[in-house]
Amino acid sequence: MNQPEPYMTDDQLRAIFAGLERHHLHAMFGVKVERAADGQAVARCTLGQNHMNILGSIHGGVYYVLLDVASYCAALTVLPVSANAATIDIHVSVLRPAKIGDEMELRGVVRKRGRSLIFLESQALVNGKPAALAHVTKSIAPFDMRKLMQAG
Repeated sequence: MNQPEPYMTDDQLRAIFAGLERHHLHAMFGVKVERAADGQAVARCTLGQNHMNILGSIHGGVYYVLLDVASYCAALTVLPVSANAATIDIHVSVLRPAKIGDEMELRGVVRKRGRSLIFLESQALVNGKPAALAHVTKSIAPFDMRKLMQAG
């Protein structure tokens, strides 16, 4: 009988997160992954001009992007190196605006992992207060994540 493939190691996750932080969109938003393990992840950024709409508060789409990143980081902690996750559904509720200079903490958590889907929740805290919540569904697909680590 085949044994399930183990989850990614801490070193493998760190290599993937380093690449994620260098990605032009994530770098523009200043996303830094602080920790990720056991179906949970925490990332941070300081809000700047790139996060804002024309009225000077955070653009709603930025919440979507950042909450999706937090959920992705959490999802990776429960996947083997031979799999990746892609968002197929995301629902975001914005609770409060944010402005330039605000500190944002992003938390992602896996609620249920099946064979082909992962259900997650993520939240954005601005200056320690809840600012947005997301329910995210990701599809699990075969992909050799070592390709991302080597591109690093």
